[in-house]
Amino acid sequence: MSSSKEAARGLYNIAYNQDGYFTYLQAKEAGYVQQSQSYHVHNGDWEREWRGIYRLNNYPRPDYPDLMILYLWTCNKQGIPQGVISHDMALDLYNLGSWTLQRNTMTVPPGFRRNAPPPGGWDSMKLYHAKLRKSDIKIMHHVPFTTPLKTIIDLLVAGHVPRHHLISAMEDALGQGLITHHQLLKANLATGEQTLLIQLLKEMRYDRIKEI
Repeated sequence: MSSSKEAARGLYNIAYNQDGYFTYLQAKEAGYVQQSQSYHVHNGDWEREWRGIYRLNNYPRPDYPDLMILYLWTCNKQGIPQGVISHDMALDLYNLGSWTLQRNTMTVPPGFRRNAPPPGGWDSMKLYHAKLRKSDIKIMHHVPFTTPLKTIIDLLVAGHVPRHHLISAMEDALGQGLITHHQLLKANLATGEQTLLIQLLKEMRYDRIKEI
């Protein structure tokens, strides 16, 4: 097998798990030097989606293309994505409540820095810096999201979403089984988070509040 075929296969394997998208560093690791990358963009094999982010042109577009582009934008110098869809954006994509998405929101590790602006510019993005546990994350559309419970807890802590929207979101999540009573019982929350959650459930008149 020629090196060009090996590179093409390696890149496809990377892009396959990312809805057809990949980064400059990922292409380089697969075997594409900068000159060959420019050739494939010029030739129409790859489509440049954002600075350093590309898509295989013959790969079907996903339902939510912006998610993967934002996710890959958070890659560190080793080419590993760092971001998790969270807060307002996660709530919107879970379709919980009636809060209108104001800006794209992601949680990134403490110390995360990017000089290049995100897709849509800095005004379109709100970053939250925090360490997330594996139990706080689930995968949707090949991208990590905070779980519905973690999403609502984070929004309670952030404090910018009106209460009635969060009550509506929690009612929807419980009604759809996205949050269960067992999860409420077993949630490993900080004292302040637990206080905020219990207060929200009291305002909802949650009938099993005494068990939490």
